[in-house]
Amino acid sequence: MKVSYIMSVYNEYEYIVASIESILGQTYTDIELVLVDDSSSSRMNQILSIYNNHPKIKIIKNDRNIGLTASLNKALKLATGEYVARLDADDISLANRTELQVNFLDSNVEFAMVGGDAILIDENGNEIGYRKTENDPIKIKQKIYFKNMFIHPSVMIRRKVLEEFSGYNESKKVSQDYDLWFKLLKKYNGANLDTPLIKYRVREGSVTGRNNLHQRMNALSMISNDLIRLKPGWVIQSYFWGCANILKSLTKIILIKFTK
Repeated sequence: MKVSYIMSVYNEYEYIVASIESILGQTYTDIELVLVDDSSSSRMNQILSIYNNHPKIKIIKNDRNIGLTASLNKALKLATGEYVARLDADDISLANRTELQVNFLDSNVEFAMVGGDAILIDENGNEIGYRKTENDPIKIKQKIYFKNMFIHPSVMIRRKVLEEFSGYNESKKVSQDYDLWFKLLKKYNGANLDTPLIKYRVREGSVTGRNNLHQRMNALSMISNDLIRLKPGWVIQSYFWGCANILKSLTKIILIKFTK
């Protein structure tokens, strides 16, 4: 198996079928989907039952809700692909996504991971915007100190690298992706393709929106904890710019919260 998609599902009834079908409809076909149902309701069981015997899909049901991070690690342990791709249960992979990323990683052995841009869609699937990513690998390494440089559900990573870092840090309930990239990019290279790979759903009450304050706090914590390993040159500059930008964002978020 070349590519394992990993996904955690928790009651995304309206979107899960479209998400799964976008994986099954990839132009690159040497793939599998490892899906962890994080103790959804019986309605989700009924929806997923149509895939119970699908040769490319493994479905695991959690006895209790353990959260996104632990569920992704559970899926990772069952993945067999050389590469691991992420997709959220409400997002859609464009048909050529897997092919583009496999070709990149096969041709660029010095890179451990690759993401890309995203077309933003609303709850009804209407296109509402575009999210551009940084394409310069050097700038990605520089800017990771103060900003998440990857769109998590667009990323594909070498499985051996994920296993080296023991997957996602389960103490991180939010920003688990940023925490992993932050550590990974100290040793390996990462890239973003200059093309959209997914349709990224923006909906009210999304995890990103609800946890924006926590994500900024986690980012500041990661930078602070790493200060003892400061290096010369652009790294020092990145740290200070990172702290300044995150504190600025935190101030805005706190003011919004307390002035409503």
